[in-house]
Amino acid sequence: MSTKERNIPPKFFDKELGWLLFNERVLNLSESKEVPLLERLNFHNIFHSNLDEFFMKRVGKLMALMKRIEEREPFRSKVSRTYLRSLLEKVTELSDRSFENLRKEILPSLQKNNIILTTPDSLNSEEKKWLHQHFESKIFPLLTPMVVDSGHPFPLISNLSYSLGFVVKRRNRNQRYFVRVKLPPNAPLWTELPFRNKTHTFVNLLDIVLFYQEEILPNVDVEAVFSFRVIRSLEAQRKETDEEAEDLLELMAEEIRMRKYSEIVRLEFSGDMNPWAKNFLQRELSIKSEDFSEIPFSLPFKKVDAPTNLKISRLKYKNFRPQVPPRLDNQKSVFDNIAEGDILLHHPYDSFSDSVENFLKEAAEDPDVLSIKMTLYRAGTHSPIIDALTRAALNGKSVICLVELKARMDEERNIQWAKQLEASGVHVIYGVLDLKTHAKIIVIVRKEGDSLKTYAHVGTGNYNAQTAKLYTDLGLLTADPKLSKELIKGFHYLTGMAGRSEFKQILVSPLNLKQKLLELIEHERHHALNGKPSQIFIKCNNMDDTDIVKALYRASQAGCKIELVIRGFTTLFPEVPRLSENIHVRSILGRLLEHSRIYYFSDGKKDPLQGKFFIGSSDVMRRSFQERVELVVPLLHLQTRQKLWEYIEILKSSHCKRWQMNSDGTYSFLNNEKTYDFQDKWISEKT
Repeated sequence: MSTKERNIPPKFFDKELGWLLFNERVLNLSESKEVPLLERLNFHNIFHSNLDEFFMKRVGKLMALMKRIEEREPFRSKVSRTYLRSLLEKVTELSDRSFENLRKEILPSLQKNNIILTTPDSLNSEEKKWLHQHFESKIFPLLTPMVVDSGHPFPLISNLSYSLGFVVKRRNRNQRYFVRVKLPPNAPLWTELPFRNKTHTFVNLLDIVLFYQEEILPNVDVEAVFSFRVIRSLEAQRKETDEEAEDLLELMAEEIRMRKYSEIVRLEFSGDMNPWAKNFLQRELSIKSEDFSEIPFSLPFKKVDAPTNLKISRLKYKNFRPQVPPRLDNQKSVFDNIAEGDILLHHPYDSFSDSVENFLKEAAEDPDVLSIKMTLYRAGTHSPIIDALTRAALNGKSVICLVELKARMDEERNIQWAKQLEASGVHVIYGVLDLKTHAKIIVIVRKEGDSLKTYAHVGTGNYNAQTAKLYTDLGLLTADPKLSKELIKGFHYLTGMAGRSEFKQILVSPLNLKQKLLELIEHERHHALNGKPSQIFIKCNNMDDTDIVKALYRASQAGCKIELVIRGFTTLFPEVPRLSENIHVRSILGRLLEHSRIYYFSDGKKDPLQGKFFIGSSDVMRRSFQERVELVVPLLHLQTRQKLWEYIEILKSSHCKRWQMNSDGTYSFLNNEKTYDFQDKWISEKT
């Protein structure tokens, strides 16, 4: 064994705690006075939205796992419950901190800037008159008080819906009853009053309904009133079977229906929940006392969205306009531009609409385009991409679209898109039953003279016009013959007709992606042992694959320099002597969500541009390698490598503001007079 190589046992950081530490960094943005005020409020909203997702996805899965463990290993179940309790204690700590920040910092600062979040009883007579008219015309018709008694069973409480709970007694009777009033989900959670010149005054829907509760519940004595909502697990309620893929649409529709009855993992409440009400809800919802969580504010203060939409420039990030990519900023056809050489796109600095959307729009209208094939994971609410595909089908082109129905949290919307596309003549594939298609790919076949030419786009982000303005993502437009041919085969794999041996350029999960990454890491280890340049750079959202982490540890021990930019969590411990001292992990959070995935290996070359560059859809996660179809492509052209290397150098710079992961798994924020916000720098230089 070389003196550089050491047999040090690997160690792994807990990924659930790592995820909570990521959300703590989001909370830090809400607390930071360097962040504009309304953006701080927005980060407060994101923090609580993330916590909801944590309970739906992670706690739900942990609770399901614990139930299985309890049946087989009672002793181990005690350990598991202790572990879950420690996570929930961290959640409580962070949640309390967020509301303290809201109370002491954000709300007073909003008030100083004439943005007031108030209650109906604080309004003057004119404002109350307007509010009552608003209540009677826009809210009251949508409310339905539901009493629970011998003739009325307990109603279904849907996931994340806001409800008011009343403990009442009918006049001259001693028996208590529970009444639930669900807040209408299609009504705004916050309403701005049209008064107070130069002042923005908001009241929330829950407080409005409470203020007029006598109109909803006349002739009863209200003993207690509180607001509440439940968070249900998103764990699948069915076991996937070997049914044919064409049945997937109905399977997913059934799973969405079943989620209405999935296990409750948390009940949040505020107000006067007396012991009778708590016992009643415990019994009816089949939950435990520890599943209750009291919120120190009215529940809508978890999502104060309306004020963040105010157009007050001094309280928000400076606007910027995405630019037309230089290679596309001319009068030529987008196909002519791509034919001249590969184009690397960097969103949102490069305009998504002037590149990817225009690529599809031109294809839809071009009489020489014969076929369009693409994947859709999250398309958003209003989608120019869907419009372009629909137009292409109506123009007689062969359009094949794989719509991933299992995109978590977007299943219902994707089912609607799939049906709309089918109605317009698009051939829709509903994904693969036992895999989630996360690859981002468009393949367009065009007749040019007597031959066919393939143009393609591969991205790191979704084909979603809304998130393309908020997420940093990379995309490659290419007509490279070898790459294009393999991308066609990549799409064939999605339809079940391409095998492992057919891919030499592109990396496809679950076929060859993980194996190839392990090989590339091992090559860098050997380069380090042999005294050659050895460097690895990976940028992704999360990293939890044990084999990759072990391989990175070994490469570090051999002397390979490894830089990881991981927005969320990693199970890797960096900078541990003799184990990972050559590995550095940083997390970058800011006004834009870092979402691009980059893999770089120096390949023993002194010139970094001679190394191997890859971009694609995959994170370094077990699920990405085993449970998803992912697609990663190499950058083969010098111009695209130069552009990406410029970006990598900024991310690696010691002057870049970032969170640095310490050897114990904690994070330190590196911010001083010599550092800069690289997103702001990139915006100022590139737009």
